[in-house]
Amino acid sequence: MEATSKLAKFAHGLTFEALPAEVVFEAKLCLLDWLGVTLTGSKEPLVDILLDLAREEGGRPRASVIGRPEKVPLLQAALINGSSSHALDFDDVHGGLMGHPSVVVLPGLLALGENKGCSGTDLIAAFVAGFETACHVGLCQTRSHPARGWHPTATIGHFGAAAACANLLRLDVDRTVHALGIAGTQAAGLRGVFGTMCKPFHAGKASANGLYAALLAEKGFDSARDIIEAEFGFTRTFTPDGNPSCTMEGLGEDYQVLKVMFKRYASCFGTHPTIDAALAFRQEGLTVDDIESVHVVPYHGLYDVIKIMKPETGLEGKFSIPYTFAVAFVEGKAGEDCFTDSSVRNAEVNRLRDKVSMEKDETMPPNQSLVVLKTRDGRTMRKHVDVSQAMKNQEDKAEALQRKFYECATVVLKSDLVEELYKNVMNIEETRDVNAIIGLCTVPAEKHRRSGS
Repeated sequence: MEATSKLAKFAHGLTFEALPAEVVFEAKLCLLDWLGVTLTGSKEPLVDILLDLAREEGGRPRASVIGRPEKVPLLQAALINGSSSHALDFDDVHGGLMGHPSVVVLPGLLALGENKGCSGTDLIAAFVAGFETACHVGLCQTRSHPARGWHPTATIGHFGAAAACANLLRLDVDRTVHALGIAGTQAAGLRGVFGTMCKPFHAGKASANGLYAALLAEKGFDSARDIIEAEFGFTRTFTPDGNPSCTMEGLGEDYQVLKVMFKRYASCFGTHPTIDAALAFRQEGLTVDDIESVHVVPYHGLYDVIKIMKPETGLEGKFSIPYTFAVAFVEGKAGEDCFTDSSVRNAEVNRLRDKVSMEKDETMPPNQSLVVLKTRDGRTMRKHVDVSQAMKNQEDKAEALQRKFYECATVVLKSDLVEELYKNVMNIEETRDVNAIIGLCTVPAEKHRRSGS
C-alpha cells in the first residue's frame, strides 16, 4: 500500500476512543489557541473584505464567522475563519509541517461540524486525523520545499483540511483517497506574498479547498489515487528531493500533535528566539543608550522571511528581526499591540532597530538564534536561544495558553462568555453538539456595530 492510501486508511479509521489522553489534551489546547487568535483576528481589515465579497456572492448561510454576527456558506466560512485565524501570525506551529497546522485543519472542520451538529468527541478525532495527515505529508518534504518559494502552511495544509473533513463525513477509504487527491491538485501558496493579506489568505484557501475536496469526494468526484507519491504528484512536483515513504514513519503511534509549538509573541515564529534574547537583555538593566550594536544570526531557513530591516506597516513588523528585537527590548513585550502601523513608527524603538544587523548562517538550526550585543562601554554580551524548549511542561503550557486565550478572546467577547467558552473547550468531550461552543464565539449584530469593528 502506497503513501496516499495509507494516509487515507489512517484518516478514515481514527476514532476518539483510540486517542491517548495526552493527545486529546493537546488537541483541546490547539482548539483553544485557535479560537483565541481567530476571535481577535476577526477584527482585521481582511475579514471585512472577505465578508463583503461573501455577501455580494450570496448563497445559503450555513456556518458562523467567528467573532462576527454573520453566517455564510460552508466554503466561505472556512475561507474567512482560516484567513482570520492566521491574520495576526499568532497561531500554532509545527516543525514537521514547516508551518501552521491548526489554521488549515480547524476552519473547514468547524464549519462542517457546525452544519452537521457533530459531537465534541467527533470533532477532536477529525481534528487529530487532519493534524497528523498534514504533518506526515510535511515529513516527506524537505527544506527545499519552502526554499523553492512554496508556503508549506498553504500547500501541505490542503491535505490536513481534507483528511479532517473526510473523517467527520465518515468517508470510506476509497473516497478519502480521492479527497486527498482533489486537495493535492489545488495546493498552492507562495512565500513571495509574506507581509501582505495573502499570507493569511493562504490558510483560508487551504482549509476551504480541503473542505471542498471532501465534499466533492463524498458525492463521487474522483482524482488520482497516488497524489502524494506519483511521478507527477505532489511530492515530486513541489519537493523533488522529497521522500514519500517518510510519510508513514510513526503514523498513528508517534503523534505529531504532541510536538506542536504555541506562539508566545504575535509575530513570525522565526523572530521568537530573538525576542527572547531581547527580553533577557532588558532584564539585565540595559537601556537603548547603553547599546552600540546588535547582531542577530537567526535560523537560516527563515532568514529571507524575517529580514525586513525597516518595516513600514505593523504586518511587515511581524517579519522583521530588527523591529521585533527593538520593540521587545523597549516595551518589554511583543503582543499584538506592538504590531500596529503606528507602533512601527515609534522613534525610540526605531532608534534601536537601526542598530540591529543580521547574518545568514546555514548551520543555525530551526527555532534558534544567536544574538550578540555590544555596549558602548566595550562589553560584548551573547544569547543563544532555542525556543523549542519553551513551554515543555504541560501544566505550564496550559496556564500560559489560558492567559493568551483570555487576552485574545476578551478583545471581542465579554469576560463571562470567555470563561464559559474556555470551560466548554477544555471539557469538549462532554459536548453533544459543537454549536454550543460555536454559539459562544459569535457577536450579535447590534453589538458588533456599536463596537466599531
